[in-house]
Amino acid sequence: MSSRPGERIETLDGIRGIAILLVFAVHIQSMGLAPQTGTLSRWAAKAMSCGWSGVDLFFVLSGFLITGILLDTKNTGNRFRSFYSRRTLRIFPLYYLIVLSSIAVSGCSHIFFHHDLSGPGWPGWAWYLLYVQNWYLPVGQLRDMIFLGPLWSLAIEEQFYLIWPLCVWRLPTRDLVKLCIAGILLAAGFRYALTYRASTTLAYVAYMNTFARMDGLLAGALCAIVVRSRMPIAQLRFLIVGLAAPCLSGIAMLLYTGHIAWNDREVLVLGHLALSIAFGCLVLAAYIENRGGNLFDWALRARPLVVLGKYSYGIYVYQGLALAVLLHVCQHSSWWGRSSGLDLLAALCWMIATLLLAFVSFHAFEAKFMQLRESVAKTAKPSTDASWERASEASIAHATES
Repeated sequence: MSSRPGERIETLDGIRGIAILLVFAVHIQSMGLAPQTGTLSRWAAKAMSCGWSGVDLFFVLSGFLITGILLDTKNTGNRFRSFYSRRTLRIFPLYYLIVLSSIAVSGCSHIFFHHDLSGPGWPGWAWYLLYVQNWYLPVGQLRDMIFLGPLWSLAIEEQFYLIWPLCVWRLPTRDLVKLCIAGILLAAGFRYALTYRASTTLAYVAYMNTFARMDGLLAGALCAIVVRSRMPIAQLRFLIVGLAAPCLSGIAMLLYTGHIAWNDREVLVLGHLALSIAFGCLVLAAYIENRGGNLFDWALRARPLVVLGKYSYGIYVYQGLALAVLLHVCQHSSWWGRSSGLDLLAALCWMIATLLLAFVSFHAFEAKFMQLRESVAKTAKPSTDASWERASEASIAHATES
């Protein structure tokens, strides 16, 4: 195995880059910027419409990285203070910058929004300020708000990580594995119950509720436990193939039968479960094959993917802002919808603008808080030096989830 806990793993950055590309793809398709003429274009548009799965990949990767940090710090001093303060300093500054800026501009301009925000008013904003908007969006009037809409998945992660550290630090490994498996099955069962009757609102609940979407995070957590076990690499590869094969077969069957929309009942019940396990296998494979010198390793460590992965948190947060501005410009332009080439050019401009925003934000704003995170690590007093060193490196290197 080429990778060790605590080591920066470029293949995982590449996977994060793939996840953000999937998110880009589904938004390009949903906004009508993807070509629809011709057989090849239609197939490409269908493939892009599956980009919602990028969120599932983010969940699995987040569960893998954060649970790994928690396992590595299980026997260290000040672990509560260190974990929560470091995560707060990484996630909250940019999140609240966007939310508070949105509140500031919403009263005087609608240029940044696809819909009028005057309806929900302060009750709607309060859910965002409390970081629980994923509980409000399915039943509120803000679920189609393009500016902040993507932030619902961040809320799921933060709510999950309020409790999960206690589970990791208090439970023996065997019990933690049982908890992960039970949680994965319960999440799928919860989605099944929610979608028993056709309802748009309940479909949104099944898609955005913390308990309904915890299977991705828990699948990643299981992977973190596995790579810290003493399982030989040959057995790990066998495990990956054995789990991935049936999941990929199920996903292929869903695609063949035309169930590709996020709100299809089959996707909500079985699709997310299969994706969580399959993506978990992908993360495991990326971990054990890092710098393995094969094509898989080379592809995941491609520079464009690694760069996208590095700035993926900012990209995810800023994408709504850039897309809202793009749509405002396009919808007031005479060429809107007349040329697929111009539409694709507009989509490319959106992606580049989002990446530039994320780049500037990372180095000019977020980096200041990341320096504070490093000081938190230095002031903590570990009870086991080696494990603390590994955890510190891991949290610095890989705390940019989205």
